[in-house]
Parts: sequence; C-alpha cells; structure tokens
Amino acid sequence: MVIKSPRGLSDSVRISAMIMGVRGRSHYIEGLRKSMTGIDTGISYEHTVDPHPTAWQSAAAAWSGVADSATHHLVVQDDVELCANFVDVVHEAARMFPDCAVSFFAEWGCKTASLIRVAALMGAGWVEGVDKYVHTQVLLLPAAAARALGRHLSAHDDHSEPEDVLVLRFLRQEGLRHLVPSPNLAQHRDLPSLTGNTWQGPRLSVQYDPAGALPPGATVEGVPVLPFYQWRAGKTWLLVRNGTDADEWHRESLSPVLKGLGWSGANTVDTLREVGLVMSDLPPGPAGHLAGVVEMAVGITMTAAALAPVDRLSFGPGSPADQAFATLGDGALRALMSPGELDAVRGPVRAAVGNAVRAAMMRLAEGGLGPLGR
Repeated sequence: MVIKSPRGLSDSVRISAMIMGVRGRSHYIEGLRKSMTGIDTGISYEHTVDPHPTAWQSAAAAWSGVADSATHHLVVQDDVELCANFVDVVHEAARMFPDCAVSFFAEWGCKTASLIRVAALMGAGWVEGVDKYVHTQVLLLPAAAARALGRHLSAHDDHSEPEDVLVLRFLRQEGLRHLVPSPNLAQHRDLPSLTGNTWQGPRLSVQYDPAGALPPGATVEGVPVLPFYQWRAGKTWLLVRNGTDADEWHRESLSPVLKGLGWSGANTVDTLREVGLVMSDLPPGPAGHLAGVVEMAVGITMTAAALAPVDRLSFGPGSPADQAFATLGDGALRALMSPGELDAVRGPVRAAVGNAVRAAMMRLAEGGLGPLGR
C-alpha cells in the first residue's frame, strides 16, 4: 500500500471539453454547459440507429474533440450534476495530477467506493480506481492521451463491449494512473440508462460534495485487501490483490476472515443486535443482507486500521467518513430490496453502520480486534 503526495503543481493548464448527450435531454445539457462556463465545450450525441445502443460511438467522438491548444481534455456525460466552482476544481485537479486520468465520480456500490470509505477514515483525499471499468461519467485526461483514446475507440469494432471497459484497458496499456477524489465532485442523476443499466438500481455518488472543494492531494493506492459487497448476489467478499498482477484480485468470503480477527458476530441475529438493529423492527426478508452491510462497515474500518494508527482515524458526526459510510447500505442493497423496503430501513441501517464503525474502532484501540490486511 502506498500513500502518495502529489508533485508540485503544473503551471499552465488549458482544458477543452465535450458533453456526451442524449437527444431529448437539452435541459440537462444546457445546465452542464453553464456549469462549465469558461471551458471550450462541444457536444457529441448518441447514435440512435443502433438497436442495441452502447456509449462507445458517442465516446469516440467526444474523446476525438480535443482542442489543438489543450493540455487536458474533459468528457462529461449528460446525466450528471457538477459541483459548484467545477471549472476551478477541474483546473486545479489538472495542475495537481497533470499526467493522470481523473474520474470525479464513483457510484456508491462499487469497489472504488469501498476504498473511498477507507480513505475517508484516514483523512486522505484521493484513491486509485480499482473497478474493472472506469467511471467515465466525468473523466479528465491529458490531451495526448485523450487524442489517443479517441483513435482507439474509433478503431474498435466490437460494438457490444462497454465503453467504460475499453477505457480501462486503454489506461492500463498507456500506463496512466487513474485517480478518484474523496469526496466526489460530481453526482449521477437517476435518469433512464442509454446502455440498459437501469436494472442496477440508483447509482449515486459514494460521497458527493456539491460545494466543490478539491480534497487534499494524498492518495491511497496499492492496498493489499479490500472488503466488497457484491450487490447483485448479496455476498460480502474480501478482495485480495494478486501479487503477480496488481490490477487483478481474487476473492474470499469476508465473514470467516473477520471472525478470525476477533469480530464476534456468530450469526445474523447477533450481528444485527450488536449494532442496534432489532429483528422485530425490520421488514421480513432482508435481515441477511443487512448483516452483510454491517460486516462491510467493520471490514472497511479494519482495513483502514492496517494502513494508519487507529487513533488517527476519524469518524465524527458530519465528518467525511460519516458521509461516505452513510451511503453504504444504499449502494449494497439498491438491487436487492424494493424501493419501499429500502426506504423503510435506510435510517436504521445508517445508524447501524455508524455503530459498527465506532464499535470496530473501539475494539481495535483496545486490541480486541485485529487490523485487516497487515
């Protein structure tokens, strides 16, 4: 694991931008253009002739639209909201990380969201992207890389492959670091998905700062393990980085690992009771899923404790970590429970997650719980 500080700021930054638009969303597109006032911004629309649309055609045009004088190029999808002062924020990010790919959003149930929660406990402002795709909703690249990506996408002939997976493969081929701020500086709007992802449920930010303050530059990268809730199946996993390929992970069941390090939840009822969730207060059915969310909160806290002293972790009311963990239940359960079920348990689950983090921090400090991944 590496916690890196940024190099000195680059002096000269000139950004061009393109919005990937869907016809019929002119209201959102014009709102984005106003949020990007001061940046030379064009629009690339989706190709409606494809009966099974993907975003890659529009993405190819967007990444090919780099201005000649630009040092960096930004591509924004039309179903996002940008933070206040976004133009200043994106320029500052380009100066801070001039040679990196920067995604300004990560959805609340992805692997990168778990790492953002680890970083939030530690007080770090950036993480590496660790998903098998790139969050391309709001993505900044150095201009030369953006032009190369445009050529790469334009030459690609497998129209069935998701554009965000293509972008990840490109970044790996080019050796570009991929970073995400904690908190995020863009929010995803819950609009119908062009590429058929509506079945995944709401995909909002793990932690969104609408005020738009760029976080400190220290980054969390190279963590050896990472807890992850597989929201499609309702399973809690411990992802273990492959020593021979840092971009690949294998997975183990999280529950026995936590128990081996001292977490005492013997079963679902005990686990939930320990953090204040009473079975009689819950709708029937989701208890097993809720226990997994609690395990995730404990596992993420134990991961942070392997990277920084426990007394340096921060989880006060309204803190960045408090805000990041508040979305843990939503990200994990959004496709496993109906909207009504999720509404009914959201408050109790957020309280239980907070209780789990505080309980784990207390036991770690007392030596009754071991760090995860050390």
